[in-house]
Amino acid sequence: MKKFIAFFIAFVLLTTLVNVQQTEASTVNKHFTVNVKKLDVRVKPSPKAKIAGSLKSGTVVFVYNTEPGGWSKVKYNNKAGYIATSGLKTTNNAKPSPVKSFKNYEGEWYTSSSFQPGMGVNLKFIGDNKANIDLYGVWWSRPDGSNVRESDAYGYTITFDKNGVGKVKFTESYGLNTGIATVKLVGSYVYVKIEYPWGIDLDSYIYEGNHKLVRAKF
Repeated sequence: MKKFIAFFIAFVLLTTLVNVQQTEASTVNKHFTVNVKKLDVRVKPSPKAKIAGSLKSGTVVFVYNTEPGGWSKVKYNNKAGYIATSGLKTTNNAKPSPVKSFKNYEGEWYTSSSFQPGMGVNLKFIGDNKANIDLYGVWWSRPDGSNVRESDAYGYTITFDKNGVGKVKFTESYGLNTGIATVKLVGSYVYVKIEYPWGIDLDSYIYEGNHKLVRAKF
């Protein structure tokens, strides 16, 4: 009889413990941010479990659910891992605002729509707000337009913010001068500001200063 009572009590305690553990676990499915210097990722929810890796402070991690004992089940290297819940803080889970598209500015833009004196750019978009950009400085040695000479900078990439403004550092192919181009996409125009903060060693034909460009029709 005593053995039966002892067995019954043990069974009740075990059932209660299982129920408590089940109620402690809860589904989360949200992103959290690591708020400690280093947070170890383990293969099981135990401080003695093998360490699969670690997360640095500021890392955003997806939490599937919380586990008993203060553990969170997370996505780590496309696998499940476990980290201490105490090392996390709430992250804003709002969806990011969509990136504004500037693809309608693709093409060549010059000081004039019908010929090429002055300054020009060529934009080829590789994303909604990211483009490959070529820069031109064009001039003629004769009034009839023959013997065209130019300096240019090819093969650079520029990213525009939500206001259509981007910056790119370039080096001219002719003068080998290094400068900064600030490009602003507004309405029917492309505005470009060329600066040479490090000076000019040779005459430059990507003209320094502010330029208002129109879409090329030639």
